[in-house]
Amino acid sequence: MSESFYRAFEEIHRGSRALIKSRLLAYNPFITLLGSIAFPPTAIDLGCGRGEWLELLDEHGFDARGVDLNESMLAACRKAGMQVQNADAIATLRALPNESMVLVSAFHVVEHMPFDDVQTLVQEALRVLKPGGLLILETPNSENIVVGASEFYKDPSHARPVPWALLQFATEYVGFRRNIVVRLQEASALHTTSEIRLIDVLSGVSPDYAVVAQKNGSADILSTFDPPFNKNYGISLDTLAERYELQAEKMRKDLVQINDRLAIAEQRLNAVFLSRSWRITAPLRLLTDVLRALELPALKRTLTSNGRRGVKALLQRTGRMILRHPPLKKMAFNLLAYTPTLKERLHNILHAQKNILPDAQPSEITPAHLTPRALAIYTELKAIVDKKEA
Repeated sequence: MSESFYRAFEEIHRGSRALIKSRLLAYNPFITLLGSIAFPPTAIDLGCGRGEWLELLDEHGFDARGVDLNESMLAACRKAGMQVQNADAIATLRALPNESMVLVSAFHVVEHMPFDDVQTLVQEALRVLKPGGLLILETPNSENIVVGASEFYKDPSHARPVPWALLQFATEYVGFRRNIVVRLQEASALHTTSEIRLIDVLSGVSPDYAVVAQKNGSADILSTFDPPFNKNYGISLDTLAERYELQAEKMRKDLVQINDRLAIAEQRLNAVFLSRSWRITAPLRLLTDVLRALELPALKRTLTSNGRRGVKALLQRTGRMILRHPPLKKMAFNLLAYTPTLKERLHNILHAQKNILPDAQPSEITPAHLTPRALAIYTELKAIVDKKEA
């Protein structure tokens, strides 16, 4: 793999200089305190790449230099005026004097190395750091399932993922005073959203992490660094998985409650259907259906336009509907039995003009109940018939 190929690959798959530099601001709470150890604070960056970190350190007043084996990337650093050289990371550390640096850093380097070399790097970093100095090792986070199973292997120079617990233990083993795992670059929305999807559990964990380890020093120096070492950073797999399970459990309980309510409602409906009152009120429900079938808005228009004649037509139409349904007919007769006068009047309305009934015969048609046009036709025909009979 050529150096130019790898640099082009980094540009696309790691991100632009501006993006990477913005991500490195996450370390400001640590590096802004290093001036209390020595000024100007001294730093060595192993695998400095395009120099984003060196640029940030320079802005904070560091005397910083970097090493890398990719000459194409080093050319960009030299063009920007940075102190860099083409050299091996471990060889560079071994050549440094004891307690000569306040900061040793390696961003996305340890995943390219055999783990024996990682242990050597950590050991040598402890030796060259001043009391209270910091070691920062950033690498892809294999705790993120998509990163560990797929994204990590996009880079053909990667050797193997380094789990955070292993890298953390490596710093403890050689004698660093304390360390913290800083998870990085997760989507900010995951900190506040109440809805966790399965894809969030698989790919939402912080895609990168760093172990920040501090060499033992005076109580005053160590207490100065307490705030950044006492914070929680990023999102772990355990956190997302627990939130997802709690959400799923809440949904399960909600479904159980809904099913319970539906079961209770079904029992109550069954009780209503089997009740005596439901059977008794069956004719009333049938009457309701009949009234709906009568298209009441249309009848309202008829009543409004025809007045008394419209009321009479409505009573006749309703009466015919009731007479066609035995249950309604029986109920109506039972009710009218208590009001003989009303019964007689309704009887007269229904039977006075049999032409409105379904079984009315043409011979029963009378002029008084024809429409104006039908009456005109009727009159004309009657005149012709009378003339012939005369």
